[in-house]
Amino acid sequence: MHFLFGYAPSFSPKERPTPSTDPSDVSQFQYSAKQGMMPAADMSKLLHTISTQSSFALRLKKAAAESNKPAVKHLIQSLGIQTPFEVTVTPDGMAIDFKSSTSHICYELHAALCW
Repeated sequence: MHFLFGYAPSFSPKERPTPSTDPSDVSQFQYSAKQGMMPAADMSKLLHTISTQSSFALRLKKAAAESNKPAVKHLIQSLGIQTPFEVTVTPDGMAIDFKSSTSHICYELHAALCW
């Protein structure tokens, strides 16, 4: 499993927040970290559920194996996940990406789980 926290998001130059040129200004950095706390909790909830509830893990894997993306998203959302996310399924596993939906919030969480 790969889990990246604080991965530098890839914004286009027009969307990217203008960084402070003052090295001692950490306000945007702290704001991004604060905004990333709920997605981190959502990711933790998802990983905990997959790792501890075999029936949920089985339903999620089965929906993914059938390429039923709406069912995969519904199962994940059924846990109360509020952060916008994308799911990518490959023959080797599943990747879940939580990304900020606005350009002024800079965070991205990525988990890649192998079957």
